[in-house]
Amino acid sequence: LPMAQETFGVVFDLEGFSVWDCDYDISKQLVDTLQNQYPERLGKVYMVRAPMIFNAAWKIIRPWLNAVTASKIEFVSRPEDRFPQLFYKEVLPVRWGGELPVEMEWTAAPIDSTVGKLLSPSSVQKE
Repeated sequence: LPMAQETFGVVFDLEGFSVWDCDYDISKQLVDTLQNQYPERLGKVYMVRAPMIFNAAWKIIRPWLNAVTASKIEFVSRPEDRFPQLFYKEVLPVRWGGELPVEMEWTAAPIDSTVGKLLSPSSVQKE
């Protein structure tokens, strides 16, 4: 963080989230890191466009959060309405109401959480 900045924000874009995308071990580690290791650094978490299927994952994750951390989480269904009030338009993607023309499309490689290594897409077997 820059010297004058004491907290940071996190934006999770959950558009297109599916049951295959939730790794509870990684989620639990992230919660522990943000909540217990750096509790004063986390300013805000924005959960963007969470689909209905995310409710099932959230019911598992939410009890891991203490009241202070939970109060820092905001679900945003229409980032194009909310984010221009919070972020500089120059660094906000056009689809979220900003002026940044670059759109990042990516797919994360699955992670084998038991060994912590990225797997190639061809090595992943869906059940």
